[in-house]
Amino acid sequence: MNFIDRTKLLGHDTSNLKDGETISSTVVVKSIDDFRELFGSDVGDAARADISNALKEQKEPGATRMLPQVGWTRLIDYVYGNGTLSHNDKLLADSIFPIKITAVSANNLTIDTDEPYGPSAPPLLINVGTLTFDGGSISLLNTVGRIAADTLVVKKGGKKSYHVGIFGSKVEEGKKYPYDGEDGKTGSDPDPTAAGPGADKSPSSSGVCTGVGPGGDGKNGQDGVTGGDGGNGGDGLVSLSASITIKAFDSSSSTSIFAVQTQSGAGGNGGNGGAGGNGQDGGRGWQRL
Repeated sequence: MNFIDRTKLLGHDTSNLKDGETISSTVVVKSIDDFRELFGSDVGDAARADISNALKEQKEPGATRMLPQVGWTRLIDYVYGNGTLSHNDKLLADSIFPIKITAVSANNLTIDTDEPYGPSAPPLLINVGTLTFDGGSISLLNTVGRIAADTLVVKKGGKKSYHVGIFGSKVEEGKKYPYDGEDGKTGSDPDPTAAGPGADKSPSSSGVCTGVGPGGDGKNGQDGVTGGDGGNGGDGLVSLSASITIKAFDSSSSTSIFAVQTQSGAGGNGGNGGAGGNGQDGGRGWQRL
């Protein structure tokens, strides 16, 4: 499937694209089969076999908070691998679709700035005739994506160490997930708040004070109770499925390699430890005259 085929499949007007226009629109994908055609149609046989094998070897199936783990993995295997759908898988897919995706089509598209998508944005499909990286990057943050180009040109890198990044995310837009851990509780103060007084001194005979020495020192105050541990931060959001399909690399026009980086999202920060309790006041010294 080439650029024009993908453009027609997305419902974009090819006559406008010939004039150098970039079209960005929301496209409704009615079924998982339509999604497979848009996002997985150009995945080769060898790559499909590798993806299916990798999914089978996962100790913990991939998941999102919206879908059951095993069901989500089987849908991924169907779209990008050699998996088939059971009756229950089809029911699960039918409960998800239709969905909306963001589709971008351009005959020539130059990426000269850092362009993040997400976190947790609708699936993104970038459909290009010639895709040129000239000092910029594309970052998919906890967002499903596909980048399809008939020709790739890489002139120079930008501020990022990659041209395409497929990442998770620490914080979902508009939500507190994954949250930072709660702060620990403040340590309690000793009870009572002051230590006992020092021992007093009495004269040898009543009414006559010939010197009895100093009264006893007050007792040392007790330490305050240690503050509680901060709570654990929440899990990071995972990096989601993405595919990059390049039919030809224009080495004569390129001066750099094409770099792709993937990483799941970082977890939330642990909570601050609680403040320690106040120490007990020292006891008061005494002297009786």
